[in-house]
Amino acid sequence: MRLCFLLEGRRTEPKLYRRWLAYAFPDLPEVENPADWQGDGYWLINGGGQPGIFNRIPEVVEDLDHWNVEVTGFFLCLDSEDEPLADVQEKATKLLQSHSRPSFHPVAIVQHCCIETWLLGDRSLYRQKAQDPVLVNFRAFYDAAENDPEDIPCAPGFETRAQFHGRYLKAAARDIHERYSKTKPGKFFSGEAHFRRLIERRSDSGHIPSFGALTESWQELGGNI
Repeated sequence: MRLCFLLEGRRTEPKLYRRWLAYAFPDLPEVENPADWQGDGYWLINGGGQPGIFNRIPEVVEDLDHWNVEVTGFFLCLDSEDEPLADVQEKATKLLQSHSRPSFHPVAIVQHCCIETWLLGDRSLYRQKAQDPVLVNFRAFYDAAENDPEDIPCAPGFETRAQFHGRYLKAAARDIHERYSKTKPGKFFSGEAHFRRLIERRSDSGHIPSFGALTESWQELGGNI
């Protein structure tokens, strides 16, 4: 099996997807470029953010064609940010399908609204009585422990939902004496226990459905989900 991942983020997503793939497909090695693809494996590609990631699709397909590499799944992974999930999903799916090949199944994964939104789904982040004053205020505004993190609105004083979700995650991590940054997600957020708790949150509550779209697609491919 060969999987290709075109990722919007260049800092956090490669680190987390690499670890998550190791947990779901422990026998699947990473390849650095399609020229090195001899057997099974996965390839992580920096999409360069939006809107640049959309221009990278035909370039990646051209690389695969050039090296005569047939992939099982081509995943386009990007944030919805402040756009409606359905709109971003439709745009991404249409672009993928316009460049698809008979040999691979295109899958658009929209992180709604960003990767930090998914990470907020780990209920172990939330103590019964938070001590961090920033987190106390954030949970009073919207309690991500009880409600779907994907529905967290933009709080007053923040320019975007993604900005607020990032600050929310940092505050939640700080409250349990952990750290998070985009360049260094840390052992807690890249660990298998965290990954499994996100899957459990999706299964038990129906929350973080866009994360569920990723793990369910992996399960269909035989992943350990």
